[in-house]
Amino acid sequence: MLQGGQTIAASLIEHGLLPSALYRPNIAFAIHVIELFHMIHLRCPRLAIQPFVKGLCDLHGVPFKPYLSKQFSIAYNVYLSICEETEKHVQAALDRNTPKWRLRNACPACTYKLAGEKSLVFDMLSGELAKYPLAVVNELLNVFGTHIGGGYDIGCKFGTMIANSPLGPCACQLEYKSLVGSFHRHAHNRRCQLSFLTKYVEGLGLEDLEGCERFFSKSNTLALSVQYASIFHRKQSIQEYAKHMDKQETYATLKKQMKDQGVMSFETFTQWLAEEKAYLEGLSWEPLEETLQMEYYQKLVNLEASQKALDDAQAKWLVITPENHNSRDYTRSTETKRHHVLENHKKDLKIVQDLETKLGVTT
Repeated sequence: MLQGGQTIAASLIEHGLLPSALYRPNIAFAIHVIELFHMIHLRCPRLAIQPFVKGLCDLHGVPFKPYLSKQFSIAYNVYLSICEETEKHVQAALDRNTPKWRLRNACPACTYKLAGEKSLVFDMLSGELAKYPLAVVNELLNVFGTHIGGGYDIGCKFGTMIANSPLGPCACQLEYKSLVGSFHRHAHNRRCQLSFLTKYVEGLGLEDLEGCERFFSKSNTLALSVQYASIFHRKQSIQEYAKHMDKQETYATLKKQMKDQGVMSFETFTQWLAEEKAYLEGLSWEPLEETLQMEYYQKLVNLEASQKALDDAQAKWLVITPENHNSRDYTRSTETKRHHVLENHKKDLKIVQDLETKLGVTT
C-alpha cells in the first residue's frame, strides 16, 4: 500500500480514511463518517462526539470504550485542519486573504454595487454593536465609509454619546445614523420609537437589526456539547458553527422579499408617522379621558380585592359561635377587622361609582 516515501497516514487518507495517530495508527475512521458527524453537529449543535461514537458502536455491535471518543476527536481535528488549510489556499488563489477582506465583503447585498443602482438611505446596516460600541463604529466608518446605520439597545442615547466623543465629527461627516433594534423597542417611549426604531426609519425595509440576538439564541444549543470541552475544542466548535451559519443560513436568506402590507402608497405610511409624531410632541400631559380610564381600571382592581377581603371576613364572622370561640377578645378582634374591611369596600365602591359617572358608564 505504501509507495516510495509515503507515510501510513498519507496512504490511509488516499483511501478515504483518517487515522487517529500520525506514525503508527491502530484505528482509522472513514472520512464520509466524519463528514456526516460534522454536518449533523452543525445542524444540531447539542450532539457531541461521545453519543455519536456510541451510536457507531451500536451500529457495528461492539461495546463502547471511552478511548474511542478520544481517537475520533483526534481524527475530527485532523479533518477540520485539512478543511481549514484547503480553504486558506482557495482564498489566497482568489485574492481574498487581504486585510479587512472578510469585513468588506461580509454582506454581498450591501457591498456589491451594480451599474446604475439607485442610492439607498443606508449603504450598510449593523445590528447590536457588541461590547465596545465606539470602537466598533470607528472600525465600520474606516472600512465602509458613508451612510452606515447601526442598531444598539440604547441607540437613541448612543447617538448623543458619539456626537460628544472624538468620533463625532467623523461620524457626522460620513452620515452615520444610530438606531434602536426592534427587540428593545418596549424599553423606549413612543416619541423615541418614531425617531430611532427600525420599523419607522425610512430605508430600513424589513431589517430589524437583531441578527445578533437570533444568532445568540440559536447558538445556545452549543453549550450542551462544549461545556466540558477544552478551550481549543470550544473555540473550534463556535468557529465552525459561525462559518456554517454564514454559508447555509445568512447568505441563503438574503433574497427574502417584502410582503404587501395593504398600504396604497409609501407616502400614506409616511403621513401616518408624521401625524402621530406631531400629536405626541404636542402633548404636555396625558389626555383627561385616558387618565380617567386608566384610573377607573385600577380602582376596579382595588374594588375586586376589597370585595374578596370582605367575603373572607364575613365568612369568618359567621362561623363564630359560643361553642367554638368563647373568648370575648377573639370575637371583638374579628368584628373590628370585619368593620374595617367593610369601610374599605364602601370607599372603593364609592370611588368606582364616581368614575363611572364621569366616564358615562351605564352598565
